[in-house]
Amino acid sequence: MTIARRQDRILLVDDEPDVAMIMSMFLKKSGYRVVSTTSSATALQMFLENSDQFALLITDLTMPHLSGIDLARNVRGVRPDIPVILCTGYGEEIGWELASRLKLSACLGKPVDRERFIMTVRGALSQTGENRQST
Repeated sequence: MTIARRQDRILLVDDEPDVAMIMSMFLKKSGYRVVSTTSSATALQMFLENSDQFALLITDLTMPHLSGIDLARNVRGVRPDIPVILCTGYGEEIGWELASRLKLSACLGKPVDRERFIMTVRGALSQTGENRQST
């Protein structure tokens, strides 16, 4: 089992405050440091100011002003190696199609199951660690 590493700081964005709070709580209880926001524009600004401080982006698909896809594209424009997990309430099939096309790490349907959520996060972070070690 992969243990959360202190440097694994996660940027989490969901425009629904309750969803953001629950996912943030899941992550914190699993040992991750989390920066959470309900605004995709704010998330992008935080990332641009501190791009090297985040190990993972978790984003909702549909949000006002800047969709999760647009946020992922902008983030990947700065850090192509950062894993991105896309969350959607529209069905994982739609999300997986987008995630696959954009080469994102994973797609999760809402509501998010805690165990599956944490396993997905660990998987995304471990792939990144493996990629860093092999370069």
